[in-house]
Amino acid sequence: MDQRQRRAMIAKIFDENTITTQDQILKILNELGVNVTQATISRDMKALNIVKMSTDDGKTVYKQLKVQTKKNYEKLYSEIYENVLGLQTIQFINLIKTSANLGYANILAARLDDLEIPEIAGTLAGNDTIVVFSKNNEDAKYVYDLIYEHMDDSLK
Repeated sequence: MDQRQRRAMIAKIFDENTITTQDQILKILNELGVNVTQATISRDMKALNIVKMSTDDGKTVYKQLKVQTKKNYEKLYSEIYENVLGLQTIQFINLIKTSANLGYANILAARLDDLEIPEIAGTLAGNDTIVVFSKNNEDAKYVYDLIYEHMDDSLK
């Protein structure tokens, strides 16, 4: 089985099951006759935009973030307005505080990564905070302005 086929199988498994651990996906793949390492699963999950999310009852599950093929800034702007609670810049780093519901920080970080904004070198997300790294202070200012412009005015 090649990488493309394996990733298609993994995407289908996530569509049809509630997955809470990477060991669980490994077990399902092994039962289907696909033997891979945890490191391979981790890379495949990243490539498929599978992120950890919190459910309404506080459990953590993996879900695939569906991304449209064209760049959708309007969706980003809407999500910023609905979920970003605070923003701070420290030199070339932006800290974005999000609502904690459903682990939204992971979703927004994945969306920022998918848009391939040149001023963003990378992101790191926790449950309700995103660290956005830029190459320099000017790029960080651009990212700050982009987020700030689309935040709820009552939070500015």
